[in-house]
Amino acid sequence: MKRIKSVLVAASMVLATFAIGTAAQSILIKPEQKDISNPVIQNTNFDVEITFWVFEGEGCACEPIIGAYINATGSEGADYNITDEDGKCVLTLVVFGEYKVTIEAENFHTVAFNFDVVDHQTFKFHVGEVISNDSQNLLQIQQIIQTLSQFLKNIKEKINALS
Repeated sequence: MKRIKSVLVAASMVLATFAIGTAAQSILIKPEQKDISNPVIQNTNFDVEITFWVFEGEGCACEPIIGAYINATGSEGADYNITDEDGKCVLTLVVFGEYKVTIEAENFHTVAFNFDVVDHQTFKFHVGEVISNDSQNLLQIQQIIQTLSQFLKNIKEKINALS
């Protein structure tokens, strides 16, 4: 019987200590100090890796562009990096953020676009080489010479056919 009383007294002391602790917590801790957030429904921002591949050329003949500068700026911040020897670059951006991305490489056309980060994403770009006005003029002159050469060849064949 004494043993049952001892067990009941011990259990009562444990319950009393718990009740006193709970009451003290609610009295001593201010409401603004209490963590009442629910991690399941709380909108949590976290970072994801966005991978960019930048190439010149098309199809199987494409080559990676080394050292292309890639910059992303947006509502959640910014990140930038350059492409490696494989034409690969990874930026760390905040999921659900809105970003403007710019890809720049010397002697190549700049690529700029907006996108929303939804998960780990991969982008592949084949960018064109910038042709200077001198190079463009040279190409046009070569095309004109080829056209004139073909025209003169056709005239020569018609003259020979008449003879």
